[in-house]
Amino acid sequence: MSQRVERLLASLWAGQLLAVAVLYLPGADEPGRIAREALILLLTPAALALTLAASRLLPPRALLGLLAAAASAATLGLLRTGSAEALVVGRDVLGLFALACAALGTAALPRSDSGDRQVFDGAVETAAGAALVALGGLGLLQGWLGWDGIAQVRSPAATFVNRNVAAQALVALVPLAVPPMLHARRRAKQWLCTTGVGLGLAFLIATRSRGAWIAVLVGAAIAVASRPAPRLRIPPSGRLRAAVPVLVLVGAALFLPVKSPETAMPSVGGALTSLGSPTGGSGAIRIALWRNTIGMIERRPWLGVGAGRFQVAYPTVHELRVPTPSFGVDTQPKHPHNDLLESAAEIGVLGTAPLAVAILAGFCFSFVRGRGNDAAAARARARAASIAGVLVHGLVSFPLHSPASAWILWLVVGRSWSAAGGKTGARGRLRAVPVVLLLGASALGAWVGVSEARAGREFGRLTREIRSGCRGAVESAARIQHGVPWDRDAMGRAGMAVFHCDADPATSLPALEAALLTHPNQINLLLATGARRLKAGDAGGAEEAFERAARILPRSPRGWLGVAMSHAASGKADAARRSCAAALRADPSFAPAIQFCSGR
Repeated sequence: MSQRVERLLASLWAGQLLAVAVLYLPGADEPGRIAREALILLLTPAALALTLAASRLLPPRALLGLLAAAASAATLGLLRTGSAEALVVGRDVLGLFALACAALGTAALPRSDSGDRQVFDGAVETAAGAALVALGGLGLLQGWLGWDGIAQVRSPAATFVNRNVAAQALVALVPLAVPPMLHARRRAKQWLCTTGVGLGLAFLIATRSRGAWIAVLVGAAIAVASRPAPRLRIPPSGRLRAAVPVLVLVGAALFLPVKSPETAMPSVGGALTSLGSPTGGSGAIRIALWRNTIGMIERRPWLGVGAGRFQVAYPTVHELRVPTPSFGVDTQPKHPHNDLLESAAEIGVLGTAPLAVAILAGFCFSFVRGRGNDAAAARARARAASIAGVLVHGLVSFPLHSPASAWILWLVVGRSWSAAGGKTGARGRLRAVPVVLLLGASALGAWVGVSEARAGREFGRLTREIRSGCRGAVESAARIQHGVPWDRDAMGRAGMAVFHCDADPATSLPALEAALLTHPNQINLLLATGARRLKAGDAGGAEEAFERAARILPRSPRGWLGVAMSHAASGKADAARRSCAAALRADPSFAPAIQFCSGR
């Protein structure tokens, strides 16, 4: 491959890394999440197709086989999913495929004679440094000054950068920008990456994400451990001066308070102190999530419940081993805060095992290659630190299920595999087949991404219409549900907006029914759908929805009250009294139950 083509491909992958990371800036939900996922769905398969066509090489057979095995297991899980959710799960399988393309694309780039691709690594380092400057700088403005920035579409996305999700990306990004601090020949690149590392570390401290702190420290320790015992040398004065911005920013982050528009953030000392009490607060929630998720895995161990279906299946097991403290009508977890458990629950052991082997092998390749004192070894150590940090953070968070941090990880894993060698040449038709398939996947991703981007804009309009008296809200919600029927969160939020704005069952019930098909165990949707069915005269359908809500959350009186009202509408007086008694046992002070049940 010519040097010009190699530079073009390196710029393509590095440019996407920069874009995916910087797209955290609009926020963690709409429109930031949609923009990141749309970019990944559209560009990653296309970038892989162009890489295969230009390099005339396929990725290493072992990596290709591992990722193909994971994709096959996820697809088999799709076939076992109910028809009402098949479209939603299919979209999640497509997202998993697109993330794997990042690893395959960078692993398919050819190596130079020295075994190290300076062009590609240099481009990635520069992109990581620039992304850290943008993400870290703007995050600190929000964290230290309380600046909200761009208005978000919905609560609770009131912050400019979601601190927890941004921390996931910082854990993966910061190590990639460290080698230029030590080995960059150009002063501009050295200062860019140095400033980026300083801003990234300062923002990481400001996020108060204790899991991310530990992950970065573990990654740094592993990177140091992979290096042979260095000889004692005094760094050049220029390198010492380059460390000044990092030390200043990190020192400021340790002492400056964080202004959060949502809650009062603890000090650094307070956040560290709370690590000693894992049974309180978020620790108790995580332990319950993990234990119940293990029970979910035991029910369907091989193929799981379906890609992206954790939040659908968890309500049925939220008290399987131990009650989940945070679970309620308005709060249902989307993640178990453990990537290994979430993957095993969704795509089963057959899908999770090859993904884990691919990541761990990439880490091992970089760890072994990092035993040296040259620039190539420093880059390998940075990759090992990045992978290790994400894996450690994944024990208490979900970086592998957040689009940007997952994409960065797979990029690094692919680079680690490419450094290990073992590629297979591909010519003629053999090379053309995957290229055509990947271009088709990219076209499908483009259609999905454009549809989701339109839905994101429609959500902004929907929010404004709700605030101004719900004029036009029903029409906006209908456009959202019609445009992205594969997005269960969008379907549910649009359905609840219709419920809030339109009391007529004839117009609000179809939106709620459509949302319930994609999110069948969401308690708010069950209660809202039951209420509209009851108002429409469908007492039997209302009873079914309310009973499902009551089975999922028996300690809430709302489901039992709905069941009682459905029984009363059907003329089942004795059953209505029993349901009323259950509602009052759940909450004796629940006023609607007291009012409805009195005298029955």
